This record gives sequence, C-alpha cells and structure tokens, in this order.
Amino acid sequence: MAKGYDDKGRVMPVIDWEDLQVAASIASSSSDMLRYMRFQLNETNAVAKLSHQPTFGKIEEGATALNWKVRKTENGARSVSHTGGSLGFSSYIVFYPDLNTGIVLLSNEADQGTQNELIALSDKIIKPG
Repeated sequence: MAKGYDDKGRVMPVIDWEDLQVAASIASSSSDMLRYMRFQLNETNAVAKLSHQPTFGKIEEGATALNWKVRKTENGARSVSHTGGSLGFSSYIVFYPDLNTGIVLLSNEADQGTQNELIALSDKIIKPG
C-alpha cells in the first residue's frame, strides 16, 4: 500500500477502519476502479442507470444522484462524478455515459486543494466540451 501525505509532506498514519465500516475502509486498486467504472458506463444495466438519475437539483445546474454528482457538459453530454479520500489520499472518478469514456485519478496526497486539482486535471485529459 502506498504511503499517504498531507500538504506539508508528512506521512499520514494508516487508520484501521475495521470498527467504522465507511467508504474509506474499502481498499481499491486502479484495476478495481476501472472495473467499477466499466460497470457504471453500462447503462443497459438497470442498477447503474438508476444510480445516475438525479434525486436532487437540476442536471443543467449540477444535480445529486445516488452518491453521484451529475451534470451536463457544454456539448450536452452527461458527466457523472464523485470525489473521495482519507488521511493522505484523494481520488476522483468521472465518466461520461453518453461518450462511453471516463477517468479515475488517485493521489497519495490530501490537502484542501487536492480534489479540485484532480478535477481540473481530468478536464485537461478528457475535454468533454
């Protein structure tokens, strides 16, 4: 497992989340995340499609779905995304079901700006329009 760092470059402790079963207690590899994204991109699967349906807000302004942020890009494609992290780690997944593409970015640094930097980086790599 990689070591996680804070904004000052200090190694963050590994927390045993066994007693607190939350998202941060799940260890995933890049392969795991790509399989998960492949599952989510397949909207012929009713479960995946349902999880992308807005439950709060308007998709044109950015809506919330079941654990996802959903919005329309400038060219009208849907963007489905989520950030995450724990001590020393940050992550971002964004995919575009209408374009059948997406990206997972993982970082072993966590500070107040890391997730925004991951979002900006994903927009440079995939230019959804």
